Amino acid sequence: MLASVQYWLKGLLNGLQNPMLNPLEAVIQPPVLADTGDHPYAYIWAGRGHEARQTAPRAIRQPSGAVNPGGYQKMIWKTDVRLYTVMAQEDPNIELAFPALIDVTVRWLNTTQIPIIITDPVTGQQSQILTMAETLDINYATSVTTMSTGQGIIRFGCDFVVEVQEKVSWTEGVA
Repeated sequence: MLASVQYWLKGLLNGLQNPMLNPLEAVIQPPVLADTGDHPYAYIWAGRGHEARQTAPRAIRQPSGAVNPGGYQKMIWKTDVRLYTVMAQEDPNIELAFPALIDVTVRWLNTTQIPIIITDPVTGQQSQILTMAETLDINYATSVTTMSTGQGIIRFGCDFVVEVQEKVSWTEGVA
């Protein structure tokens, strides 16, 4: 479920330590760019999804009379994660700091324990993350200087598309 996947990724990336920058702050609501100068950000948005449903067995009657709909849904989310930070042009780590942040983030996504049960923060419905970052697209092509002379600060950016597969079993009783 969308809310649970975004919220889980936020918790997974928030506070991620990296060697040359302050800890990463993960957010779902995009921050005001003017406020992003003191540490790197990860903006998480599950922009695309695909659902497939396995319905058998179906309509399992419980002793209480409730009906369990059975089966499960499998969702595949193509989740956008945007990393960005700003650095002073004269920072001695400017050539390595952002690529190192990308490396740390990729390693963290690739080594996170799965499968894992997560809980939707709105409904309380549990689901299971089956795979995460088995497919990962990276686009690191953004750097912008703040002055036409090239002096000042440089904004670095990188877009990830992280594939997350989630399974939901609708086990609550339906009358």
